[in-house]
Amino acid sequence: MTKKLLLCLTITAIFLQSPAMAQAPKTTFNVGFSAFSAAFMPAFVADQAGYFAQEGIGTRLVFFQSGVQLMQSVIAGDTHIGMGSAPELVTATNAGAKVHGFWGISNLMPYALISRPNIKTIAELKGKKIAVSARGSLSEFLASYVLKNKGLDPSKDVVYLPLGGVPTRFAALLSGSADASLISAAQFDKGRKAGLNFLFMLADLIPEWPQDVIYLKDEFVASRDPEFRAFLRAYRRAVATSKKNPDIAIAAMQKAMRFDEPTARDGYKAYVASLPDDGRIGEKGFELLVDQMFQENTIKRRLTMTDLIDYRYIHEAQKNNNARSVRD
Repeated sequence: MTKKLLLCLTITAIFLQSPAMAQAPKTTFNVGFSAFSAAFMPAFVADQAGYFAQEGIGTRLVFFQSGVQLMQSVIAGDTHIGMGSAPELVTATNAGAKVHGFWGISNLMPYALISRPNIKTIAELKGKKIAVSARGSLSEFLASYVLKNKGLDPSKDVVYLPLGGVPTRFAALLSGSADASLISAAQFDKGRKAGLNFLFMLADLIPEWPQDVIYLKDEFVASRDPEFRAFLRAYRRAVATSKKNPDIAIAAMQKAMRFDEPTARDGYKAYVASLPDDGRIGEKGFELLVDQMFQENTIKRRLTMTDLIDYRYIHEAQKNNNARSVRD
């Protein structure tokens, strides 16, 4: 394990092991998360309910400060399975990394651009500081996209502060060290109670969005396909459990992310309908992301969906679902 991963684990990692893992799993995966998000509830359910263990999979669940750090760990081989957002996958592919998205986690645009009480409009953000998780991250891309759509130049009119995850950025707004930021649906009530202004709901601009995907190195899939299929079986079982049993999913989020019950319940309501049972990835939002990054010269060429997504497991799941529908 590299020093970089050890440092990340010291600062931001939370390891979660279900009792069933004591049964000596056949293989163990390091599973990384780009944020504390309710979108990842199936992974927490699968871990805590023992679904991974029943498939012979041990899991070490690791939270990173940003998707950029997570992707670096995936490329280095320290993290086997990445659960993160689309921009870091585009950036890594553009740089020549042999990685692909293999499964959709959530197809939802859950973000709002919020500001301190003294800022009433997006135009008033000119010259102000916007908190993002990291430079080149999803939070920066989406904030820039909104600003550009509303007539500001995101490269000149604002200053981006890389501060980490939503809780840290939220605290920066309350303290006045930042003027605006994106928050996710799980924090909407908290933002309103704090008197912060909701400047823009991003779903009004981007209705379909590949919020999070499972991405892996190509060589990892080539060498460990049976184990990854077992991982997906447990994960899909947990998606079904999450949709049928809210209390199980909410409790899993509380334990995994130290959410209080109201925050976990709000996150559940915001994300559960967006969890695909067949791994579908929101391609329209992905294409929008690629076009925007190409226009801004963030990437060298306009990547195609097959450059970014390996559809083998998604297509198999959809074919099996269709076959079941015909039998039923």
